[in-house]
Amino acid sequence: MRKFHTILLIRIIILSASIFILAYIHYNINLVATELIFSAFIILQIYLLIRYVNTTNYELAKFFNSVKQSDFNQLIMPKELGSSFKELNNSLTNVIKQFQQTRSETEEHFQYLQTVVRQVGTGLISFNDKGDVSLINTSAKKILDTAEIKNIKSLSGISGELVELLNKIKAGERELIKLQLNGKPMNLSLFASEFKLRGEIFKLVTFQDIHNEIERERLAQELEIARQLQLRLLPEKNPSVEGYNIHGFCLPAKEVGGDYY
Repeated sequence: MRKFHTILLIRIIILSASIFILAYIHYNINLVATELIFSAFIILQIYLLIRYVNTTNYELAKFFNSVKQSDFNQLIMPKELGSSFKELNNSLTNVIKQFQQTRSETEEHFQYLQTVVRQVGTGLISFNDKGDVSLINTSAKKILDTAEIKNIKSLSGISGELVELLNKIKAGERELIKLQLNGKPMNLSLFASEFKLRGEIFKLVTFQDIHNEIERERLAQELEIARQLQLRLLPEKNPSVEGYNIHGFCLPAKEVGGDYY
């Protein structure tokens, strides 16, 4: 920066001296040819001074505009500024390295989160208040038997009730909905949350098909009922016959079916 100031000061001194000499020649010597030469020289000095300052401003503006647009991969400190901006050059180079490192870490974290979202077994779908989908993971597409969708209205072909529930469910609420997909019964458990991104509110809904869990629970309850019934059918105590020892035990049913247990 000092060299920049020095060069700028020298140019101003030369320009001022040229103007002073031109004025002296005009009022004391009155040499027309010399006046024309000095006038041209002064105009040239003014042009070079303006170009020097504008070039510096232009290169710095271009540099900071690249920073603003996060174009860190192509950021190069302008050589036109010369060694006079060595300190500034070193400082901005360090800033660029920090930007690049932060951006690299952010991209790695983003890729990690994307992988987790794709692989998680719970269905995830995120959309704004217009229903525009910003995220739908692999599990969600598998559960709903659908491809990529742009708006949750596209799910109306699967279930209009599901679309209505997605719009209605509020953050922190849980809902249960029964569906039939390709003849297969499903019990979807939904949970909603909200987050704000770039000034826009998004709703994130997680859902799981708990049909198998419900069936297992129902079967376990029926087996318990069968066990209780079998226990009640047994006498409270074994019959006694003189000369014999009678023993008995209960073997609970492992399956339930038919009209009786």
